[in-house]
Amino acid sequence: LLTFRVEVKQVELTNPEFSLVRDGGALYLGNANTEHATPSGPAAPAPLPDAEVDSADGGFPDLLAGLYILDRGIEPQLQMAIDRGFESFAVVSGTVTLLDREAGQERRFPGTDLNVTVDKTTSALTATFATSGYGGRWTAQIDREVDANSGSHVLSALFSQLTIADIFPSLGDDDHLLNADIPLYGRASIRFAKDGSVEDATARLDLGAGTITFGEDRETVLLDEATMRLHWDIPNKTLVLEPSTFYFGETRGIVSGKVYPTGDPADRRYAFEFESPGAILAPRDSGEPPMVAQRIAASGVLDLKAKVLNVENAVILADDAAVAAAGSIGFDGPTPSVAMAATFSPMSARAVKQMWIPLIAPGARRWVMQHVISGRLASGRFEAAIPAGVLWTGKRPRLPDDAMRLNLRIENAQFSTFGKLPPISNASGNVVVSGSTVGIDLEKGEIKVPSGTVSVDNGVFAVPNTAKRPADGLIELQLSGDAEALGEIANSDPIDALDRRKLAPADLSGTGNANISIRLPLRDGITDADVDWKVVVNTHDVASKKPVEGRAVSNANVALTVTPDEVAVYGKAKIDGAVADVSMSFPIGTATAGNASDRHVRLVLDDAARKRFGIGLDDVLSGTISALVSDNTTGGQHYDLDLKRARRSLPG
Repeated sequence: LLTFRVEVKQVELTNPEFSLVRDGGALYLGNANTEHATPSGPAAPAPLPDAEVDSADGGFPDLLAGLYILDRGIEPQLQMAIDRGFESFAVVSGTVTLLDREAGQERRFPGTDLNVTVDKTTSALTATFATSGYGGRWTAQIDREVDANSGSHVLSALFSQLTIADIFPSLGDDDHLLNADIPLYGRASIRFAKDGSVEDATARLDLGAGTITFGEDRETVLLDEATMRLHWDIPNKTLVLEPSTFYFGETRGIVSGKVYPTGDPADRRYAFEFESPGAILAPRDSGEPPMVAQRIAASGVLDLKAKVLNVENAVILADDAAVAAAGSIGFDGPTPSVAMAATFSPMSARAVKQMWIPLIAPGARRWVMQHVISGRLASGRFEAAIPAGVLWTGKRPRLPDDAMRLNLRIENAQFSTFGKLPPISNASGNVVVSGSTVGIDLEKGEIKVPSGTVSVDNGVFAVPNTAKRPADGLIELQLSGDAEALGEIANSDPIDALDRRKLAPADLSGTGNANISIRLPLRDGITDADVDWKVVVNTHDVASKKPVEGRAVSNANVALTVTPDEVAVYGKAKIDGAVADVSMSFPIGTATAGNASDRHVRLVLDDAARKRFGIGLDDVLSGTISALVSDNTTGGQHYDLDLKRARRSLPG
């Protein structure tokens, strides 16, 4: 009789391919067509009874229950391997395909290495894992070590170069509203007593340099590095955030805090308190020197059963500025709901730019960063009541007026508007955001140019519908001042009203008022063709030192309308010294610049004026005539005379 005994102590698989399915909380071998069956072997640990979970020490019964299940799940598998003399299992250069049945998403992990070793003598377990991820190759290691004297054991984990997108795959999707490529480096340690109870737990998470991209306009926040240090203070039933650092460029600080249960354990309500004293605020795009925030703090309650985060108090406090807020975020709908109120103390524009968090109204924030130069916020209040299913859906629904409301009072502000138009200074007015409508009502201001100061009598900056993609911006300004100063503004890029007619602002004298209207898409990379604008100037006794269209112009009381395509002038003026009613238009756009026949002047001329224009005819005409002067396509000028008001004398 011949008998054999085979003991398998080591297994190594080279270039294998595995297909796994994740379905809810289960993970099993198979593909989309696999019917999941309960595996044979040691029974999986049974879920803890609710009573045991609720009575668990440490203040966080769900966290404790999860650790118990993890530890109790490893224990029988490890003991079975030791009893059968198994020592190691390895996978070399494997390919793993993971199907998330709920998300309908499949991912492949080529070049996967796994090595699991068991020490029969010490009952120690070591598992190392390496594979390809969104940020390159990442690694992880799990160790379980037993203290032979006390019978306690420690479960520790270490990982590096893992990215947030590896944990939440949607964050690696370029089409998603939120993306992140931040690498993670972490370690955690849990000490279990001989009876399996948790005695201590610590964790550290280091975030490396990376980019957070969010919103439809692809706003970005650059993270240089950050660290989170957590300690579970089991006797005091508190999860402690030990002093942890964060660096976003020059913005940096240290944050600490704690989370602890409040009320009955079965309520699953957890209070939180976080604070960062002396943080430095210096966003990369603000263009302002760093500012010290004496205190940044937030406190409230997380209600897991109600699925709501209540922020009872949030504050940013600096030397001359303060922002206080309170509200709630609900997680019981398809997307979060928000109810919030915030107040702003008087502060400088510099403080506003430093305190504005990029995730809040990023489009408005970008405009402020790019255009606001200085000024002061006299007061401000923000209110929001946005229901679930509106935010972060990939759509841009128009918000009702009562969904969001922002009221700001600004004083002594200086800001730019569009193109190379000179900035407005000493401005006062109100900023109002109502639903998806944004408006800035300017009560007064000034525009300073080399030749003097123009008064801004009224102004409006509006975005009628921020839900539109891209949204349209409207600018309306009413100005008054000297003609030379108004000419400098009208000659700014892209209007260039005087340069187009070979005039200079210094050639003008007199006074006037002007209305400037601009409509443009609110997006990067716009060109002159994307902008629709119009300038209407009403002049008072304006004169030009240089000829205008070959004629000397003075005492002009005209309305001048300039668009990208043409200039139109209507009113009264002296032309070559003759009083005339003027009705004139001529093209200035590149598409029609050569069409000279579009230029015409309608004049009402007396006897003296006719002589200056070379239309004498003294032998046959006297009195007032109307003349339409236009350019010939072949050069020269053509005169059409209306003799209804003239006296005609024909010699016999």
